[in-house]
Amino acid sequence: MEEGTYQLLFDVSSYYERAESTDTSFLDTVPVRFKTSDPEEHHHVPLLFSPGGYTTYRWS
Repeated sequence: MEEGTYQLLFDVSSYYERAESTDTSFLDTVPVRFKTSDPEEHHHVPLLFSPGGYTTYRWS
């Protein structure tokens, strides 16, 4: 991975369409943008979501 800014798009609505649940999602696609300056660094990009919201957290 080269140094730069990246964006991941999480297709949240498709998850709820496939899930065996009565929940539906207010969210469609969740963008997560991040920067990296070390090409050798290993990245984890967690996403915790519910039908009405989401959160991310970066561990150091």
